[in-house]
Amino acid sequence: MPQLPATEYVPFVASEFWRPCKANSNLDSIGAAHRISKVFFFLVGTLFSQQSAAEYCAGWSIYRMTACAPTAIGACVNFYETFLRVAGGNASEFTILPNGGQGNQGDDIPVTGPACQASEYYKGKVYRDVYPLWGHADDQYTIKLVPLIGSLESSSIITSVEPDKTAILTAYVYDQNGQVISGAVVKLEVDVVPNSGGHQHDDDRRHTEHMGKLASGAGTSAQNGKVLTGATDAGGFAFSFTAPLPAGDHKIKASCTDRTCTQQGPDTVWIGIKNLLPLPANNIYVLIGDNNAHPDNHYMTYQAHIKLMQLADLYRRRFPGDPLLHVNDASLERGGLFDLAHNWLYKPRGHKSHRRGESVDIRANPKKYPDSAIPERNFGEFKRITKRVGGSAEIHSEGDPLNQHFHVEH
Repeated sequence: MPQLPATEYVPFVASEFWRPCKANSNLDSIGAAHRISKVFFFLVGTLFSQQSAAEYCAGWSIYRMTACAPTAIGACVNFYETFLRVAGGNASEFTILPNGGQGNQGDDIPVTGPACQASEYYKGKVYRDVYPLWGHADDQYTIKLVPLIGSLESSSIITSVEPDKTAILTAYVYDQNGQVISGAVVKLEVDVVPNSGGHQHDDDRRHTEHMGKLASGAGTSAQNGKVLTGATDAGGFAFSFTAPLPAGDHKIKASCTDRTCTQQGPDTVWIGIKNLLPLPANNIYVLIGDNNAHPDNHYMTYQAHIKLMQLADLYRRRFPGDPLLHVNDASLERGGLFDLAHNWLYKPRGHKSHRRGESVDIRANPKKYPDSAIPERNFGEFKRITKRVGGSAEIHSEGDPLNQHFHVEH
C-alpha cells in the first residue's frame, strides 16, 4: 500500500457526488474480464455498503468504482488498492491534489475540489488520471440571499428596486446546524424572467444588454455582470444588483463552487414602480393603444388617475358634441422603459417619459382620426382645462398626421 505523508491531507467538505472526470484513453484497454469479474463486483458492493459510515470517498464513475474512509488520505489509498486489484498495475505516484487540481501531463479534466491523482503502469504503458474526492453525504450546506438592510419582501421576492436603481444584497452559506460558514466560494447567476414587467416580448438582447447586473468589490464578475463569484466571511458575501431601465422580474441562482450548496428562500428581485393602478374603462374617455407586446398600457399613480378623470369629465362637459378623449399610452403595469419598437430602447420610436405612471398621451391628430381626435379648435381650451386640474399639456410630433398627440403630465 502506498503511504501518503500527513502534510498532503487537504480538509474537504463537499463536491458533486458523482462528478465525472476524464478517463485516460489507455484505461479503455483494460479488458472486459477485469470489469465484470466477481472480484470487482464484490469489492464495489462492499465499498458501497461501507460508504455511509465514512467521511470521505474517492471514485471513478465510468467503472462505478469507489472507496471510502474516515480521512481523505484513507479514501485515496483505499481507492488505489481497489483500482490495482481490479485493473492491475504498479504505482509510481499517488497524491491528493488541492482545489482545481489537474494531472501533471495536462490532459486531465480539472475538478473543483480535492482529488486523488494516480500515475499507473499498465501493460508497459504509463497513464495518469484524476479521481474526484467528496465529503460524506451528511455534510449539507444551504445558501440564502437576503437584503443587506431590512427584511425579505415576501416568500418569493428578495427585494424590490426601481428601474435604474441599485439594491445591496448578501449571500449567506449555512451548515447543517444553521451556522454561517466563512470561506465558502459562492457563484451568483442572474437572468431576467421572459415576458415580465408588462413586456410580452423577449429576445437575446434583453438577456444580455438590458437586464440587471451583479457586482462586488470583493468578487469577480463576468458576462457583463450576469455572473459573480466571491468568498463569504462572517458577514456573508455582499453584492450589488443594479436594475435595468425595463421593469421585470430577475431571478438570481446561487450555488457554491467549493462544496455542494442547496439554495433556499426567495430568489427573485422585483423591478418596477409600485402602486400603479390600471385606468378603468368608462363613459368619459376611450382607452386605445394596447397591443400584443404591451397589452396593459394604461397604468398610472392614484393622483394622476384622479386628475385624468377630472380632465376627461370637464372636457366632455365643455364639448359635449365632440368626440370623447381617446387615451393612449400611460405607463406599463410596473412603469419603467416603455419601448414602442419592442427593442428595449426609447429610440427611434418610444416614450422617453411614461415610466412612473405620471404621463399619458391623448389623441390629437384630427386629420387622420376626425371622429376620435381632439379637434384643432379645442386645443387651447384643452390646455387650460389640463392646467386647471393641476397638470400640463403640450403637442408632441406636431404636424405628423399619424402621431401628433397631446402629451399630458400630472
